[in-house]
Amino acid sequence: MKKFIILAIVAIATTTSVEAQRNGSPKARKSGSMAVHKIGTKLNLSDNQKTQIKTINTNFKTQAQTIKSNDALTQGDAKKQLNALQEQRKTSVQNVLTTEQKNTLEQAKQEHKKDRTEKQENRFEKMKTKLNLSDEQVTKFKAQQQATKQKVEEIKNNTALTKQEQQQQIRALLQNQKSQVKELLTPEQLELMKKRKG
Repeated sequence: MKKFIILAIVAIATTTSVEAQRNGSPKARKSGSMAVHKIGTKLNLSDNQKTQIKTINTNFKTQAQTIKSNDALTQGDAKKQLNALQEQRKTSVQNVLTTEQKNTLEQAKQEHKKDRTEKQENRFEKMKTKLNLSDEQVTKFKAQQQATKQKVEEIKNNTALTKQEQQQQIRALLQNQKSQVKELLTPEQLELMKKRKG
């Protein structure tokens, strides 16, 4: 339980980066696929729009795979091409949507962002209760979360690093975050975590 709580604290700090790291996993693909289906239903797409968007996504996937498998590209060049391709896909999908659908999509994005923020706040509240954290500790945890998130983004945007180097640096950063979390806890809170674990 001790490890779980520390990992939960770290997870809160890096939700976005971890999701980005596992985008290729079956679980992430299933989750993304469900989100696309849900938003597609909300947008009330016509059959023609569904066909057009499916074609756009199929072409994107093929082109992205070509870029990823091109050994002649540096990590930085591949990332730039993938980002450009992603923007092209986004524009193509936007061109298929009506103004009303675009507004609905933007509203759904804002709601998702709000939900994610609320879930993070709820996690902090649960930890605060379980470990009897002070407001000062919660504030420090949140500051660490923001700093870690920013550092992860800097690592991900560093085109001089290979993907493997980025992953190694992110792992080291998360390990350091875990140590910092332990330092913020009192001996009593650490003991409470041990008891919950046992």
